[in-house]
Amino acid sequence: MVNIVSSPRGILSPQQALKLANVYLENASTCIPDDRDIALVLCHDTEMSLSQAKKSIRRPEDQYMNMEIATAYMDLGNLLESQGHLNEAKASYKKAGKLEVNAQGTGRFRFASHLGNITSSVKESSFSAGSPSNQHKQQRNITTVPGHIFAGDAHPPVIEYHLPRSDERLANTQQLAYCLYLLKTERASNDMLDRATGNWLSTIEKDEDEQDRLKTMATEVIKAFKRDELKDAKTVAEVVSLAPALDKDSFQALLSLFYSGIDHSGLLKVHLLEGLVHLIQSADQGHLNGDDLDKILELLTRLKDTHQQSSDHMHQLTLAESHVLDAMADAKITDADRETLQESSGGDKKQAMHRSCRVKCPISYPLKVSQLELASPSLLDRVQNRPDVESIIRLLRKQRTKYRGNVVYIPPQGKAGLQAADDARFPLMEKVKEFLESDKKVFLLMGDSGAGKSTFNRELEFELWQSYKNRTGRIPLHINLPAIDKPEHDMIAKQLRMAEFTESQIREMKHHRKFILICDGYDESQQTHNLYMSNKLNQDGEWQAQMVISCRTEYLGKDYRDRFQPGNRNQQSDSSLFQKASITLFSLDQVHDYIRQYVIVHQPLWEVDDYKQALDRIPSLKDLVRNPFLMTLSLEVLPRMVDLGQRLSEARVTRVGLYDHFVEQWLERGKKRLGEKDLNVRARAAFESLSDEGFTQHGMEFMKNLAVAIYKEQDGQPIVRYSRAKGEQSWKSEFFSRDEEKRLLREACPLSRNGNQHRFIHRSLLEYALARAIFDPQEVKRISVPEAVMGRRGSTSSTLSFEIKNVSEKELEQEPDPNSPLVWRSFIGDHSLLKLLEERVQQEPVFKSQLLAYIDQSKKDKKWRQAAANAITILVRAGEQFIGTGLKDIRIPGADLSYGVFDSVQLQNADLRKVNLRGVWLRQTDLNGAQMTGVQFGELPYLSEDSSTSSCLYSPDGNSIAVGLDDGNIHVYSTLNWERTLTLKGHSDVVIRVVYSPTGDKIASASADKTIRLWDISTGSQLHVLKDHASIVYGLAYSPHGDMIAFGAVDMTVGLWDVITGDCSKVLSGHTGYVYGVVYSPIENQIASCSEDTMLRLWDVETGECIRVLSGHKDTVWDVTYSPHGDQIASASSDKTVRLWNVETGSCLHILHGHTNTVYCVVYSPKGDEVVSGSMDMAVRFWDVETGSCRHTLTGHRDAVFCVSYSPKGDKVVTGSPDKTLRLWDASASSSRLVSIGHSAGVPSIQCSPKGDLIVSGSGDNTIRLWNIETETCRRILSGHTGTVFGVAFSPKGDWIASGCEDKSVRLWKVESGECQRILTGHTHWVLDVAFSPEGDMIASGSSDNTVRLWDMSTGVCNKTFSGHTDGIVSVAYGRDGKQITTGSKDHTVRIWNVDTGECCKILEGHTNWVRQVVYSPQGDQLVSASGDHTCRLWNVQMGECRLPLTGHTDEVRGVAYSANGKLLASVSADKTVRLWDASSGECRAVVENFPAEVLCVSWSTSSDLNYLVTGCQDGSVLKWQVIEEDQCRVQLQWSASNGALTMTGASIQGARGMTALNKQLLKQRGAIDEPEHLLRETSKKRTIMASVISKLKKTSKGTTEDSSPVANPPANQPEQLVQQVEHLVDSKIREVVKGVMSLLDQPHQ
Repeated sequence: MVNIVSSPRGILSPQQALKLANVYLENASTCIPDDRDIALVLCHDTEMSLSQAKKSIRRPEDQYMNMEIATAYMDLGNLLESQGHLNEAKASYKKAGKLEVNAQGTGRFRFASHLGNITSSVKESSFSAGSPSNQHKQQRNITTVPGHIFAGDAHPPVIEYHLPRSDERLANTQQLAYCLYLLKTERASNDMLDRATGNWLSTIEKDEDEQDRLKTMATEVIKAFKRDELKDAKTVAEVVSLAPALDKDSFQALLSLFYSGIDHSGLLKVHLLEGLVHLIQSADQGHLNGDDLDKILELLTRLKDTHQQSSDHMHQLTLAESHVLDAMADAKITDADRETLQESSGGDKKQAMHRSCRVKCPISYPLKVSQLELASPSLLDRVQNRPDVESIIRLLRKQRTKYRGNVVYIPPQGKAGLQAADDARFPLMEKVKEFLESDKKVFLLMGDSGAGKSTFNRELEFELWQSYKNRTGRIPLHINLPAIDKPEHDMIAKQLRMAEFTESQIREMKHHRKFILICDGYDESQQTHNLYMSNKLNQDGEWQAQMVISCRTEYLGKDYRDRFQPGNRNQQSDSSLFQKASITLFSLDQVHDYIRQYVIVHQPLWEVDDYKQALDRIPSLKDLVRNPFLMTLSLEVLPRMVDLGQRLSEARVTRVGLYDHFVEQWLERGKKRLGEKDLNVRARAAFESLSDEGFTQHGMEFMKNLAVAIYKEQDGQPIVRYSRAKGEQSWKSEFFSRDEEKRLLREACPLSRNGNQHRFIHRSLLEYALARAIFDPQEVKRISVPEAVMGRRGSTSSTLSFEIKNVSEKELEQEPDPNSPLVWRSFIGDHSLLKLLEERVQQEPVFKSQLLAYIDQSKKDKKWRQAAANAITILVRAGEQFIGTGLKDIRIPGADLSYGVFDSVQLQNADLRKVNLRGVWLRQTDLNGAQMTGVQFGELPYLSEDSSTSSCLYSPDGNSIAVGLDDGNIHVYSTLNWERTLTLKGHSDVVIRVVYSPTGDKIASASADKTIRLWDISTGSQLHVLKDHASIVYGLAYSPHGDMIAFGAVDMTVGLWDVITGDCSKVLSGHTGYVYGVVYSPIENQIASCSEDTMLRLWDVETGECIRVLSGHKDTVWDVTYSPHGDQIASASSDKTVRLWNVETGSCLHILHGHTNTVYCVVYSPKGDEVVSGSMDMAVRFWDVETGSCRHTLTGHRDAVFCVSYSPKGDKVVTGSPDKTLRLWDASASSSRLVSIGHSAGVPSIQCSPKGDLIVSGSGDNTIRLWNIETETCRRILSGHTGTVFGVAFSPKGDWIASGCEDKSVRLWKVESGECQRILTGHTHWVLDVAFSPEGDMIASGSSDNTVRLWDMSTGVCNKTFSGHTDGIVSVAYGRDGKQITTGSKDHTVRIWNVDTGECCKILEGHTNWVRQVVYSPQGDQLVSASGDHTCRLWNVQMGECRLPLTGHTDEVRGVAYSANGKLLASVSADKTVRLWDASSGECRAVVENFPAEVLCVSWSTSSDLNYLVTGCQDGSVLKWQVIEEDQCRVQLQWSASNGALTMTGASIQGARGMTALNKQLLKQRGAIDEPEHLLRETSKKRTIMASVISKLKKTSKGTTEDSSPVANPPANQPEQLVQQVEHLVDSKIREVVKGVMSLLDQPHQ
């Protein structure tokens, strides 16, 4: 090894020469106090060694040495200056100034110490003889030098620095510090800089990205120092050199690093100690906090106590303490000067040490750093050696924000969820940006196809790039999920590779950058993974990101949160990291804004007013264009589709029609563009060939074939990756090869290309092309088919008759295509595709016949079963109703028949495996021998009790259900087989509440017998009885730990019962009414209670104090429950609402409207995202917690719903009712479509229009619906009433509708527009019926206020009020001449009034219950009344006498109607039947049975051309029936509009295979019959004959009186009971005749 001291300097490397110079310089410093001459010699040796070091620098990689040599020259100058050798010092300073770190540098740098303290043109540290000052820094020009050093006009001692260009690599940390200090320089001082430096500074001040780069680099150097384990003198010196240039936050971070490094080290780290002192010395004004020096001084004092055995350590610590005290004095922390402050610290020994430090260290703290060649790179090198990512990020930014052209963009609106009300909209961009500023991690953006999700994502990315900050900002990364292979794994890295980032750059970004991921097309990528979880986002060592992810609404299932919410299924707390929103359709204002922008940008053939005219006049167009993509299509093709000169009201524009014209127009434009293009010879020949054969047709075929291939080969994944190397031998070459025809067609079709990725420009165009491949109307011979035989809704023929009248079989015969996509793939879940096919069915009868052919073929060959399943799904979705159809032997496994109508259909031996039958109408359908394995009904069978169920609850483990009954018993059922496992007896009155203990081994019950009982669930024994309570207990709740029970009572208190001792430990008072509900918070620190006083109270469990009172309900609050997390409360009230409350603030989050009567119970789902409520309106409603909207409604109970409970898994809901049933609902069952075609509550009023083309219905859901008879669809919904609509009526001309409502008002509506023109007020109670006068100029209204009011139609003024009834008026009818009004009342009477005088002309008595309806015959001479006494009565109007009573109903008769010719009457009843009567004889001509719910109203078409009647039911359904008047009057269902209640009445399931016992039990409960088919037919025949016989016997029997009991319609399987009923009505001779008839009926072959 070479001894550099004894070696000739010429052989030394630059590093060795510099090292030798530093050795000489250090020795010279130690010799100064004792021998100044030796010190001077050593200084000369230092000079010689430095000169050699300069000469030895030859290699470019040694250029960095210049800075270190300059540092040594400055140190040498300082030493010479201190000894008075000014000329030599001057020379040393000059040499330092001449050295350049980089060849082009012009900047200047002034050193004040060995650490390279920064000197600028404004400030330079000036230290006293004792120590440096950080408070009083002298202002000194960089071009001047103290006069005692240089005489004359000497140049300043400076080191010139190269100032870096933008993004240029820095040479060392001192250069970085200098740049940053220049940026901190006050603007007024910039004139003192030389020109080059000033120019650099001016340029950088305009370049924010470069400023960010420099500042970030300083921050990264500090971070690198933090990560450095050694923290040797070199790294300390390097990082401290940055100190004067740092901002306060960075300075404080660095100071904290030094402080903690010294404090937490076992050994004294002298380098850190020296660095800490230099930080203090170089601190800019204001960078030190007030107590920083005190803390440091305290630290040094502690360390001196620790290291007092080491004199060297004591010296170092005392020296540091001396400088801290200096700084404290400079900062005027105390009034003493620095010497007094130091002398006042410690004893004589310490003071002597302080004085010694001042003598030995006159200039600065001697941080001794020998500038050795380092084996490891500097901190700055470590930072700069990290891959450069900013340049490629800027390139990515430039690519993603490049000029986008004239884009029409309307900022979309959003709402909180799918079912949220439209009036709860918000600006979507603002909501997403709020999310990005929050701690949430995933934002799910939902929306329908074409709603603008992708457009919004691109706009979001653009705005985020616009606000992106270099090096510190979060990087917006748009990820097109279908373009990523397996995005569930490392999708960020895959996307960055596609953007040409290197692996080192990707690693750098993974560990040092944060992202905003904009993930588009979750549904298109056919994902089922939770991408947030599978990519391990925000986990240690993984990518740090927030995610905005978009998905089609239709792709989401019920539990879609699991696929997006951070955390797994068991981490409920992570739901706070998830947010969702649904992008809404355009509002009318947004539509108009879009049109205005579109016309300006694209200058189409139409003007703005032309488009608006089309919107206003073309039916349904407004609804279509609310979808942004369809809006784009519409504006493009409407000038081509519609002639403004035609009657626009007759124009029909559909979704599929828009696509037809758009694609055709696109292809024609592509053809024109190619024709004008300069093509080569081969391309021109190919173009001409395509044109001769039909270019557009070829283009359409290309699209169809490509779509089919994408679905067949890629399962619908929309992006095709093609390269010649890999794709020439694959199916892709058929479309993407270099063949000229293929290339031309690709250019002309609506396709896009990105590198090797090809796709349709919009997903919906791919679906459209596939729909055209399934059925192309251009390929089908046009057949003129009369509308009356199309078989759609409104058809006069059955849907599936397999023939079309007036057209020969040969003309329509379509052989099923074995290559059709319907054959080889299931499309049950492709909702957008099905929507297009639905419209094709409604437009093209031939397509419907093709679908029917697939179904028919499946009977013969199972290879058609997939096609048949697709076909029948399409038909059902298109609204086709299968009535009386022969579907025997069809094979449709997996089909979705949900909410379909299959009335009296033959389905024997059908393959129905895994078919969705949710909400389906299967009345009187024959399922004998059908294969029904895996069939889904969406509900479970109910459990029957012998008594009313008042309380029910799932056990904590979900294995059992406890039910409290009115007879005082408690039944426990196993959920495994739904069998009763235990009966607990002991209560002597109604069991009001039952609750399980948290462990599930005990049950507590509260009863009207004023006791609370505790039961052992395993033995059924009674453990405790709390009898001391003096009043009935309604509310009951276990504490989370199971040691306490809270109860609420009639005495208006809440009590706490100790389970162990059986004592009541606390009573909480404050309510002023009965306490009906109590519940413990999940975290046990609170109890909530609800009361008759309309209030909820929150109580502190420990203190018993009322923490908060929640007010808002308008009536009694019956139930209260906490959310699973304890942050929300739900309450149920008699005011018909459910309220959701914030526990912390007490604010009401949502008011849930929808129930039409008292809400008795409410419960949260286990996930907390849903609440379920039960009401007196017999409905069970599921609500979205986030939006407050009703997700769906379940009906089936026949009485109020008193209790509801969720299973712990969240898949089942149980409800109990006074109807003595416990109903079990499948909470997780879903359909592929949402159906809401009917009312959501009962329909108490209905009427046909005078022309018979419309139906109006009024409902308990507060709406009026207008139905089109021809299309059998809801034409319009009239909203405005705030209560049940009890009465509706058409004006005589059919142009007005009047309605009467629970809100005490009468409203007049214009039929054409659906607008409310007038509101008539004056009644003081519910308006129960309305009627127009024959002339249409007056309206009569009857009310519960016992009056009839006559209103002038033109003015809305009440002209007359009729009084006389002693109770509410339920029905009003005008006489044919308009001179009479008849009313039916709750007082059991019918009254006839004179319109002119207002006097009561006649009172018709005879009914023994409410008169529900009165109707005049078409001739006006008869009147019929329907009553709650189970009868109808026919009255002679002139005489006022009852001509004939009609008996047969077994429950209240709710409505009655005359046929148009007056020959027949129809009556409807709560017994779920409709009866047709002969108006002259009173004979019952027909009975329609097996309604799924009570029938509330009926109306008969008044048009002689259309003989039909319509009924409204308690379940919200509207049914239309065709009446066929023959010898045996027949009534046949034509269509049903409902929300889909499962209807099985009269259906035969004899021999149905594969059904579970539970499903079979469910169907039997819903009215299905599990009996042999021939017995059913014989029973039906017997019953029909017997009904006729009994009717005739009644007419001929003289023994039957008017007051005789009515004959009840016998059950279908018990005709012999007829004899017993008849025996009470007829004499013995007639009985003999009946018995003879019965004996004949028992011989079916006769």
